[in-house]
Amino acid sequence: MVMYGVTDQLTLMGMATCQSMTMEMVMNMGAGNTAAAPMRTSGFGDTELRGIYAINRHLTASLGNNTKVSGWLQRAFGPAGGWLRLAFNDTGRIHGRDPEIRKLLDATTGAPTPDADPGNYGGQRLDGFIGASYARGAFSFGVEGGMPLFQDVNGLQLVNDWYLSAGFQMMF
Repeated sequence: MVMYGVTDQLTLMGMATCQSMTMEMVMNMGAGNTAAAPMRTSGFGDTELRGIYAINRHLTASLGNNTKVSGWLQRAFGPAGGWLRLAFNDTGRIHGRDPEIRKLLDATTGAPTPDADPGNYGGQRLDGFIGASYARGAFSFGVEGGMPLFQDVNGLQLVNDWYLSAGFQMMF
């Protein structure tokens, strides 16, 4: 992640993610036969470009089809710090249809797949986190782990089990 403070109120941010996901897929092979196959993927995820604007001391705003609210309690212990955080995310549904994706959903012209259905996107989630950081001079390292406390996804989607993030920062 790279952040740049343009002014005291406006910050620009760019972020890339590296992900690793695993899912057990159970397939109906007909005549009562089923097969289980693990599916895995890993690599870089979506790149996020964002502008963050400080409305006042306690409230910031940012653009997109989702609403995120985050609150935390933090305590410093000399150069180290620890925190508890709650984060709520409400992602809106996809509106409109892409004619090329619509072909995938038609049983006569394509092979229907749940990931091509725009009804299987969005939902609400409340996550809980615990984290710690250590700073020395212009450098800091932090780690945060969490898990969903509430999930309500639209349609057929994978739900999240847990989160882990670590970061290294250099301030200048």
